Amino acid sequence: MIGSEPCLTCGGTPLASGLPCICGGVGTRDAETDGLRRYAFELESVISTVRPALEWVLHHAPSPDPHALAGRANIALERISEIGGRFK
Repeated sequence: MIGSEPCLTCGGTPLASGLPCICGGVGTRDAETDGLRRYAFELESVISTVRPALEWVLHHAPSPDPHALAGRANIALERISEIGGRFK
């Protein structure tokens, strides 16, 4: 059964770096696959939020309304921070 096979990233042993494995500590290949899938969906969500905000900034940067520019940049930074915190 694939689920009982060791994770290809950590092999069921904590990583030497101390960082959490993508399997979430379960140590199985199924958990590793699910972790990768979850991160991919989260990253896709971040990209769908960040891309429009950054495109707006690029198109309005020469003469931006400071409040609108700050708001759009803040949206992008918040989403990047959310996903970035999950990879620590």
